[in-house]
Amino acid sequence: MKPEIKWKEYTEIDMKPKEFVKFVAPKIGKEQPFEDIKAFRDRGYLTLEEFLKLALCKSPRPKPHYLKNKPKDVENITRKAFEQKKLDDIILTLTELEGVGIPVASYILTAWNPMDYGTYDIRMQKILPECEGFKEPEKKSNDLEWYKAELHLLRKWKKELGIKTCRQIEYALWRFQQMKGDRDEIHKTKINI
Repeated sequence: MKPEIKWKEYTEIDMKPKEFVKFVAPKIGKEQPFEDIKAFRDRGYLTLEEFLKLALCKSPRPKPHYLKNKPKDVENITRKAFEQKKLDDIILTLTELEGVGIPVASYILTAWNPMDYGTYDIRMQKILPECEGFKEPEKKSNDLEWYKAELHLLRKWKKELGIKTCRQIEYALWRFQQMKGDRDEIHKTKINI
C-alpha cells in the first residue's frame, strides 16, 4: 500500500507543473480511484450501476439525466465505445449517454484504460497552458480538441518522466491546479483585507 500523500505539505513549494508531476505522480496509485470497478474492463462494457458510480464521482449535478439511461443502453453504448479505435469515435459514442459530455466521457475512458488516458475538465484546461511542451488548441476549439491536446502532453510526459500511467500525471496536474487556485484565492483574500 502506498503512503497517503499529504497535499498541504506541497502547497508552499514553488514548482513548475512538470517538476510537481515528477515528484508527486509516482506516489499516486495507478488505478486511483477505479480499483473497485475495474472488472468491467474484462467484460467490455459498463453496467448501469458502474456507469452511475463513475458519472456521479466526476460530476454529480447531471444526476437526473444520468438516471434516464436504461441498463441496456448503458451496456450497448459503452460496449460500442470500447470497441472503437479512434479517440473521437470513442468519446462521441460515450456522449450518446444522457448527461455525458467530454469531461464525464474522459473519466469513463480513463477508468477503462488509465495507462493511456486521463480525465479532462476545467481545472485541466486552466493548468495545461502552463505546462512545458503543451500545444494549446486554437481559441475557438471545443472540449474534444482540448482533450486530444491534453492526451498528447500526458503521453509525452509519461514517456519522458517514466510515470506508469497517464492517470497519475493528470491527477497530479489536477491537484497542482487545485492547490494553485486555492493559494491564489488565499493571496487575493489577504490583499483585499
